[in-house]
Amino acid sequence: MQRWWFLEEKDGSANSAASSSSTVKKPKPPKQPSDRRYKFRVLVTYGLLKDETIAVTGSCDALGNWESEHCVQMQPEEGETNVWSLELDLPQDVAVQYRYLICSVDPSSENVHVRRFETHTTPRSVPAEASKAEQDSKLDTLGDIDGAVKLDRGWLTSETIVQFKFFDNPFAVKERIKNRLLFVKITPMNLRINAESQSSTALLEESLSNDTRENGTDHQAYAFTEVTSLRNPNSVFEQQSQFGCPYNPDDFLVFNVTVAEPENVAYLVDLYTHSSRSKEDEPPYHLGYHYILPNFLKKSEGILELPVTCASKHRPLGMMRIEYLKVTPLLPSKCNLERSYVRYWNKRWTGLDVGHRGSGTSFKASDGNVIRENTIASLKKAVAHGADMVEFDVQLSKDLVPVIYHDFDIYVSLKRKTTLEANDMLELPMRELTLEQLKNLKVYHVVEGRTREAKFFDEDLDEHQPFPQLADALDVIDPHCGFNIEIKWSQKLKNGMKNLKVTPPLIK
Repeated sequence: MQRWWFLEEKDGSANSAASSSSTVKKPKPPKQPSDRRYKFRVLVTYGLLKDETIAVTGSCDALGNWESEHCVQMQPEEGETNVWSLELDLPQDVAVQYRYLICSVDPSSENVHVRRFETHTTPRSVPAEASKAEQDSKLDTLGDIDGAVKLDRGWLTSETIVQFKFFDNPFAVKERIKNRLLFVKITPMNLRINAESQSSTALLEESLSNDTRENGTDHQAYAFTEVTSLRNPNSVFEQQSQFGCPYNPDDFLVFNVTVAEPENVAYLVDLYTHSSRSKEDEPPYHLGYHYILPNFLKKSEGILELPVTCASKHRPLGMMRIEYLKVTPLLPSKCNLERSYVRYWNKRWTGLDVGHRGSGTSFKASDGNVIRENTIASLKKAVAHGADMVEFDVQLSKDLVPVIYHDFDIYVSLKRKTTLEANDMLELPMRELTLEQLKNLKVYHVVEGRTREAKFFDEDLDEHQPFPQLADALDVIDPHCGFNIEIKWSQKLKNGMKNLKVTPPLIK
């Protein structure tokens, strides 16, 4: 019995010790910090458009972690149309960074479109310990941090921008109104009216039944229309007025129309003008109109020749020429609202050293001890000599490979590489040769072709080869050196001609 009692006591002691040990050694779970209530308040001094709203984003889950699609919308305070506020639970004992933005939400897809956002290098911050009194007294001003105002445009997320351009006196109208000042207005119209099941023909007929759509606000699309003129002293896009923007002789008008569903949006182009008997303060009357349907804009860019229909008698008044450009977002988008260097400039930068075409324009230099321009060797030399940035030109070969080269034309030798005579050279557009042909053929610069005198004989070295790929420059050049890339494009000259008779393909 004693033995049993001893064993029982021993076993009990062991169990008690084990229980005590497990109680003492078991780590306690960390105490989760409780959230704190914080109120964001911001004064908005900018005029908001229809469908625009104020939102906030920041460095925590509650604020969306800088992702535009997860930003949190704010609401105007009662009785204060310019003060917007929002109360949220923020992490305790952690400083939270945040920014304000102007955004819009597509009512059909609920996609968030960033219209403008604060771009200060250092964002706003909620201290780890902010008292209730500090919260109540704090009122931010949209775009203004400590007197520095920075509120820039956002980027495309899921929307599309369609640009319409009026230039080179694009209106050919009847003689009686030929010399009058015309006002141009563009209104996006929704072709998806009421029911999804309606056919496009029925929608179009209903859309066209209202000639001018001046009272058809119910059918206006979710869109934003802005316009600027070459005569605009501010050189910025602004909202168009009730009667549009005036087109003066030799002017240049650009309309920026942001739409969410370009395949379901038509564009009503209205023309207004003053009567010959109108008084000074009398508004212009509706002269004519035309609809631009989405199937007119199949390509990414082009020129439209459209008739102008009289607004009152519905008869042809003349023609108008419109150049358009469609801009779509790069998907998937990797941009967020945490930081932007688009307009960043360090105050200590009194100037930057930029290598032109690498180490300089080699074919205009009198000194023979130069490296051929727009080559990897030329770019490396500029970086080695302390260039902050290198500038070079990029265009596409025939097989659509981005290569670094300046001129549109090149010269190809028709005979041996060792001799150059007057009839030995053939001028070709660079875009007519593939990358392999550019690498294998003996290709001469325009200057060499005109003078019949070769200037460089070191092309056997890989880094001295002309026509390096853009990808090679991105891989081998020091990443701390900036790139100023000029995309070569056929520009329209003042006489109406272009650098190239055929426009090269777009770089995608």
